[in-house]
Amino acid sequence: MKQTLSALLFSMIVDFFVFLSKLTCGIISGSNALIADSFYTFSNFVTDILASIGTKLSKKRPNKTHPFGYGKVEYLASIIIGFTILAIAIVIFLISFLETKRSYYLWIYIVLGMCIICKCFISHHTLKMGKKQKSDILISTAHISVIDIISTTCITIIMGLSQIFPNTNIFLYVDRLISIFISYEILRLAYHMLKENMLAIIGEIDQNETLIKQIEKTVEEIPHVDIVQVQLIKYGSYYKASLKIALSPNITLKQLLRIEEKINRAIKKKKFGIKYTTIEISEE
Repeated sequence: MKQTLSALLFSMIVDFFVFLSKLTCGIISGSNALIADSFYTFSNFVTDILASIGTKLSKKRPNKTHPFGYGKVEYLASIIIGFTILAIAIVIFLISFLETKRSYYLWIYIVLGMCIICKCFISHHTLKMGKKQKSDILISTAHISVIDIISTTCITIIMGLSQIFPNTNIFLYVDRLISIFISYEILRLAYHMLKENMLAIIGEIDQNETLIKQIEKTVEEIPHVDIVQVQLIKYGSYYKASLKIALSPNITLKQLLRIEEKINRAIKKKKFGIKYTTIEISEE
């Protein structure tokens, strides 16, 4: 958890300074698209804060009221993030129609270039850490950063072209269109984030076929055990596995307990990310 929180804190610091840099450049240059893009970066900063809170709460230990832990708090945090992004998308769309005077300076391009480099680094680092920690929040944060990189790069190119060709009015419309496109992409991201996490929070069964086959293979290697069914329910960064196995009807209670212990030990050893396992016996 410390590594996840450290990654989020690092992302948060970078996003805040990138937001201030792009907002300053956007106001001085008069680019609606750049102002809109800065608010998108601000949404990253907000989501980093919410993600940090959600990650910390999701790692609370199980208790009597929550025997399978608080992993689903991560989904709740992602839903709040989704609504936050949705609101920011609406603000960006409205900003797109503001009339401003364009004034571009060399230092603006230098600042934007530094912002792009910083976001590339933080996106790569966060995605790598998210896959390592199996954290949906970190992976989502990395994907959000990728959109930020693409939008900032496009805006910088358009700004440069409009300065090279000052008498071409089309770039003024392109600036507005990019701003609208950014709002659309954020809306789309918010929709998918809300949809996926709302389904996950109500206990949707995870259809990870690769992991299911790995579990089946691991369990079937244990003598006298035949796997009948495997169901996975995701709790944030970990799973709860429900196994239905077939055993001989004349098996003793002592043998049954030993087999259950072997199954739990084998699954834990493989490090599938399964924190809780329930086993149901189906007599042959």
